[in-house]
Amino acid sequence: MSGIGAGYDLSVTTFSQEGRIFQVEYASKAVETRGTMLSMRLDDSILIATEKPTLSKMAISSSRRRVYRISSHIMMGVSGILADGRAIVEWAREETSRFKDNYDRDIPVFVLAERVGNFMHAYTTHPSVRPFGTTICLCGVTKDVQSARASRAAKKPDNGRPELFQITPSGDVNRMHAMAVGKGRQVARVELEKLLPPHNRDAFTIEMDAQRRQVEAARDTEEEGEEEAAAEKHLDNMTLDIAAKEAVRILYLARDASETEMGEIEICGIGVGMIPTFIPAEKIKNLLEEVKKEEEEESSDDDEETDEAELGESSETE
Repeated sequence: MSGIGAGYDLSVTTFSQEGRIFQVEYASKAVETRGTMLSMRLDDSILIATEKPTLSKMAISSSRRRVYRISSHIMMGVSGILADGRAIVEWAREETSRFKDNYDRDIPVFVLAERVGNFMHAYTTHPSVRPFGTTICLCGVTKDVQSARASRAAKKPDNGRPELFQITPSGDVNRMHAMAVGKGRQVARVELEKLLPPHNRDAFTIEMDAQRRQVEAARDTEEEGEEEAAAEKHLDNMTLDIAAKEAVRILYLARDASETEMGEIEICGIGVGMIPTFIPAEKIKNLLEEVKKEEEEESSDDDEETDEAELGESSETE
């Protein structure tokens, strides 16, 4: 045998000499080569957006969903091998129903996230099975002691708090402010980091954002409008409608440049007092047209500034 995983990738229970489990890494690679999926946790809601590749013009788009309702307060997005994701979705629905039957209350989001993580991890510990080739985005609204305390402090009714979890093929569970996986994950993560509130970002990112805002303020004389726009671009201050447009913009920037057309975009939101709701395809299409127009205008403005700078340099040289 030859290759970096020679002899160590035949079983999911075999560690390499470097302590790696290659079949789990291969499962993660299956996610990285699929369509981009991102999610954002806002102040009182959560949004999942994903790009679905168009396999055939004859296919019915609703038959290949990548975002699913688990219950009235939980939804799940899958990225990677779609069949593996559907198996996890069905298991999560059954687990949610069992919890309701046993305890007569809705399952907390973090409890379901831990159980899904344990379920996926079990498939990395037996030689007769293989890991799931999918990363899970699990989100919803939880009512518990923490949300009750926050509601009392704010003197508001306890409607719950939004939670977002990322579950990897290894079964690792992480609570997230935002997440991005798939082919365009690098570009999407950079854009999502810009939307984090200042207290969730490092000093370098805050400094770079401050410099960017100064350049934008110098370009636009309406400073108040710039400050309002910048404030809206924080996850804590976004509405679901603004977040939907931002998600479309990020997916457009993260698209595969080698493909002539972008795949179909699917967006679903859930919030306090709101069941999982899919945004209509027509609205997403309109948002995409707006984003394309804005990006083209911004690109043309940058080209004009570049040309003016080159003309200025050439005149100084003469």
